[in-house]
Amino acid sequence: MEEPYWKDDDAIVTAAYGGDFKSIKTLIKIGKDIDAQDEYGETALMAAINEDYPFIALYLIDIGADINLTNNDGDYALDLAQFHKKVHNRDECEVVKKLQSLNARYKEGISMVEKRYNSLGDIGRPLIIDFIKDKK
Repeated sequence: MEEPYWKDDDAIVTAAYGGDFKSIKTLIKIGKDIDAQDEYGETALMAAINEDYPFIALYLIDIGADINLTNNDGDYALDLAQFHKKVHNRDECEVVKKLQSLNARYKEGISMVEKRYNSLGDIGRPLIIDFIKDKK
C-alpha cells in the first residue's frame, strides 16, 4: 500500500525517520533516490542513525548509500553515529564500525549536532530526539 508521502522527492528520508523498513525497500525498488536529502540536508542514512534504527542504517550502507554526504550543518553520517553512540553510552556500535571500516569522512573536532546538544545543558538531555529533529 502506497503511503501519501511516497510522491515526495525525500520520501525515503521520511520513511527512515519513521523506521518504516518495508517502505524504504519499496521506495528503492521503484527508483527513489537512496541519497535524497530533506530540507535539513538529512539523508535516509542520517535519519536512520538519528532515530536509532541501526538495522536500517546498515542496510542502506550495504546497498550503496553515499556515506560521505553532509547535512546542512556540515555533519557526516559518521559524525551523527559517533554522537549517538556517546549519547546512548554504547561500548559497541555496528554503524560506527561499519562507517569507519569504509573510511567514511567525519569532521575534525566536535560536530554541530554535538555542539547544539551540549548547549542545551542537563535539562535538554532527555529530549535528544526532538532536538535533533528540530535543528533550526
